[in-house]
Amino acid sequence: MGAGESVARCQPEAARRLAVTGDDLGASEAVNRAIERGHTDGVLTHASLLVNGPALDDAVRRARRLPGLGLGLHLALADARPVTPARDLAGVVEPDGSFPASPARAGWRLWRHRRRLRQALAREIRAQFERFSRLGLSLEHVDGHHHLHLHPVVAPLVAECVERAAVRRVRLMREDAVARRAGDPWRNELHPALHRWLCRASGGRVLSRWAWAERVYGLRASGRLDARYLGWLMPRLQVQRAEIYCHPSRDTPAGRVEEAALCAPAVRRAIGDAGFVLADAGEGRPG
Repeated sequence: MGAGESVARCQPEAARRLAVTGDDLGASEAVNRAIERGHTDGVLTHASLLVNGPALDDAVRRARRLPGLGLGLHLALADARPVTPARDLAGVVEPDGSFPASPARAGWRLWRHRRRLRQALAREIRAQFERFSRLGLSLEHVDGHHHLHLHPVVAPLVAECVERAAVRRVRLMREDAVARRAGDPWRNELHPALHRWLCRASGGRVLSRWAWAERVYGLRASGRLDARYLGWLMPRLQVQRAEIYCHPSRDTPAGRVEEAALCAPAVRRAIGDAGFVLADAGEGRPG
């Protein structure tokens, strides 16, 4: 049973909605296989595609046989290679022509060289949108690898492309404190605090008109999003529209745990018991 079939159609339109998104589609065949199973056998409703990922062709083949899977662009400006010539991004890319693996390093360089490289960065962002368009797949949503689409330099350029492409959703990384478990170390709050600031600063304000989910979860549990955590989290959510993002993969222990969680019957029950209906592919932002 696929994610799109997991909820009875008699549910009222006003029912609470949950999107479950697998990031990094196209990063490797191991990721692609895990995302496919998470959708066909589990609760995964959406996937975000790396158009500069090494396993793009395999990802596209799988996506074409999964019409119920909502697809989006996973804009990658870190831990990836650019689509446009690296020489145009000198100062941002590493000597080997790739973006920095560290999102903090990438973000700092984007800020430092923002005036000189604005046009080149705009071309790179447009090129990633255009590559997705040439695949012949429906572009439903946009988010960012390591959430760099919220970077104050990047967000206005993303907004221009989102407007032209008539995208329905953009992820705003707004995870509230209900996702914090007792005993978690204080340093785990640094990333949520940073993303809350980004969503209040220019990046979030620029992109807020396309925000579908009121809250997005997965940041605090990154790398340890298992069935127990999801079962604990679901009854705590107090919003009408939520997104949970994850990183299932066959080639890492954490990725295998996340794949198993997506397919666990207990997780499906927890979603229904919390009053959520899984969001359909193509479901637009509210009016």
